Amino acid sequence: MKLSNREVCAILFTGLNTQRPQCNTCKRFFARGNGYTNLIMHLRSAHPSYEKQAEDAY
Repeated sequence: MKLSNREVCAILFTGLNTQRPQCNTCKRFFARGNGYTNLIMHLRSAHPSYEKQAEDAY
């Protein structure tokens, strides 16, 4: 099952309702605007197996 970017970020980040979400894997903080693009780009570059990790946690 393909998860949306929003669902993936809800699983793999904490603090999405704040302006500083944190990656649950590497604990790095990010700026958040109106979308999830920068968070997904981080997952793609730093955690290539993020899709499987999110699906397993779903």
